Amino acid sequence: MIPITSLNRMPLIIALVLCSLIAADVVAAPSRAFLRLDKNNDGQLSAAELSNAPTGLIKAIDGNGDGVITAREDERYFSSRNRPQQIDRIATKKSTHSYANNDNPRQTVDVYQPLSRKSTKLPLLIFIHGGGWRSGSKDSGARQLSDYVRSGNYVGASIGYRLSGEAQWPAQIHDCKAAIRYLKANATTFGIDAEKVAVFGTSAGGHLSCMVTVSGNTPELEGKIGRHLKQSSAVTCGISYFGPTNFLRMNDYPGRMDHDAANSPESLLIGKPIQLAKSATQKANPESYVDKDDPPMLFIHGTDDPLVAYNQSVILSNRLKPLGVSGEIITVQGGGHGGFKNPKIKELERLFFELHLHGARHEIKSQTVPN
Repeated sequence: MIPITSLNRMPLIIALVLCSLIAADVVAAPSRAFLRLDKNNDGQLSAAELSNAPTGLIKAIDGNGDGVITAREDERYFSSRNRPQQIDRIATKKSTHSYANNDNPRQTVDVYQPLSRKSTKLPLLIFIHGGGWRSGSKDSGARQLSDYVRSGNYVGASIGYRLSGEAQWPAQIHDCKAAIRYLKANATTFGIDAEKVAVFGTSAGGHLSCMVTVSGNTPELEGKIGRHLKQSSAVTCGISYFGPTNFLRMNDYPGRMDHDAANSPESLLIGKPIQLAKSATQKANPESYVDKDDPPMLFIHGTDDPLVAYNQSVILSNRLKPLGVSGEIITVQGGGHGGFKNPKIKELERLFFELHLHGARHEIKSQTVPN
């Protein structure tokens, strides 16, 4: 046994803190700890950035042994240890489909169908993963959708989309809309009620959920991916968990990241520093597409979010409400970038879906809840 000395005790403590932070971050990808250590925001942790981390932990996470930890390696390592029971065990089947008519694994959607249905046609819940548009996986949708699918009241779907390292904006919204068109076009096959579709996502996925929700009647955002170009991509309602809504105002409040920097997730998505490409950036802002015909939205955001400031949800809510569109905010007092602990938050999410997809008589108003 190697004794714990004053020299090697600190790396051990760092490892435990790193693990606890990542385990707590159940919705955002990559983890908050990864983003904190990624000082230059390049989507990977170099040897210098890992100088205080335990060698054993680095080797365990570094899948290809190149001495650098990518966001994908970070996600893969910790999700394999924190992932709950797989949805495949509680659903009749999980099937994966290419919505783009090609062999790109990023342009696929996972469909989850319940073991026992309450109806032959069920509302569809679509999850869009986070990861700063540069990492993450549709696999994370399994844990977000599992309880809903198991209930027999919903079909679930988790969308994969091209990341910014492969394609820049508007590829991501084109992919999401193509996936939705594919699901609707195959509604009979999947047992979906194509008139009852909700979308929700976290962080970058929250941004894409906002974009999907407010742009159902915006032809220029449809793209030309897949075979179902005449199918509508409009949804019934949407939820954004701490998603950006106006990139140009993300530095309004200090945080852990300079969003205006050339290597920020937003600048990498646009292809240029966002403040030097304001016109192009505005086309990626959900705020730019709001109109009176938009469906209801719910925003869930922590007041202490260090990566996407709370005001981002306020911005879009304030644009919707004067138009008569529901845009309530669940403010998580003291909440950060995900990892919310209060079960009431998921309960409000469930009530929102029941209200708009099942006609339940719930009333959801803006409110503040503790973390």
